[in-house]
Amino acid sequence: MFVPLEVDYAQSPIEPLFDVSASADWKFRLLADLLADRNFRADGEDQAVRRALDMGCFQRIDIPGTKRTTSSDHSRVAVLGGNPLQTLFGMLTDTDGSILRPRAKWCYLEPTLPDLTGKTVLDAGCNCGFFSFEFVRLGAAHVTGCDLVKASVDAASYLAREKKCSNKVRFVCDDFTRSTELKSHDVVFMSEVFTHSPSPVNTLYAAALLAEETLIIDDFFERQDGPLDFYVAVSSESEPFPGTKPGQFVFLAASVSERLLLKSLRIAGVLPSRVRRLQNPMEPRHTLIIADMRGARERRENELWHPYLRSMIGEERRSAHADPSTPS
Repeated sequence: MFVPLEVDYAQSPIEPLFDVSASADWKFRLLADLLADRNFRADGEDQAVRRALDMGCFQRIDIPGTKRTTSSDHSRVAVLGGNPLQTLFGMLTDTDGSILRPRAKWCYLEPTLPDLTGKTVLDAGCNCGFFSFEFVRLGAAHVTGCDLVKASVDAASYLAREKKCSNKVRFVCDDFTRSTELKSHDVVFMSEVFTHSPSPVNTLYAAALLAEETLIIDDFFERQDGPLDFYVAVSSESEPFPGTKPGQFVFLAASVSERLLLKSLRIAGVLPSRVRRLQNPMEPRHTLIIADMRGARERRENELWHPYLRSMIGEERRSAHADPSTPS
């Protein structure tokens, strides 16, 4: 007989993501970052800058040996509106937020991260590698950046070679939700990946299987229970997106409640008391989820009986700990 899954949501700690007073300093730092692009001239930059720009990076990453970044040429930046995380919750314009992307996110993310010293990290949905490079800087033993878009992976791999950190970070073009090659890592990180998935719950289970110690999800959630629903951004003649035709779906966003997330994590073996919810005081639907995955494997082994459940939710991955520098 089926009965509702009971989860005590009150056991999941809720904390503020940051002190609102810090946002003014973040805005100052970000606008100062933009000033570094003054006097940019496409025909006056050196070969390293021109080659990095030609990679078409979607993120602002420092170009080694120069004072430029991959978005220093503002004319090449895809300006996207409506994302408060990129505009520091409306404190920057859509244009400035798109040029700086994702540095506004990093302002609130960096202080919340666990100690990454000596850890293996999977950056799931890494794009051009901004977060992966930051994880290396913070002392990670090895980072695997995984993305579905080959052009982004190629750009990230090129920048890793230029930064001379290819021994610390490796980028792969793969779908981490289906991959049979990726191994488990100490930490799995996803920023605006979970709710952009057409199957968010399966995406969550895939990430849980790959996380040995910590799962970090930076995304938008509904605070109240409600049905799983989807929103789409559609290209049009009045609001075109580069490379698209009018009527094409450009982005997809799922409407997922925090309670559904906590229930899904419980099925994956994570107790609510092991899930921290850091809620954004300036953006009501934004929450940073930090789940302690220790013990989840054992709970899955004890609780999941049917082979279907074990294959979908409890099939374990090989550990990457023995030699994190080997191909995943």
